[in-house]
Amino acid sequence: MDKLLIIAFGYDGENSNNANSICLEKIIKYVSKENDITLVTSSSDNFTSILNDNSSIKVYKVPFNTRNNGKIDFNNWRR
Repeated sequence: MDKLLIIAFGYDGENSNNANSICLEKIIKYVSKENDITLVTSSSDNFTSILNDNSSIKVYKVPFNTRNNGKIDFNNWRR
């Protein structure tokens, strides 16, 4: 059993609304049958949350901020 780290902006499991995350959800479900997966994604929440949908999948949601110019600020990801 291998351990995989996936970093994906905007991943929200089955509730994802972008094409990359929708495809990633299907891949993760397939690959998690034989591998441990740690996924780091973004969240508009002000705290880091850990979701354990499955014993082989751990999802870490790290908050992000939006700057005045509309660009995403990933400074919170440093911690």
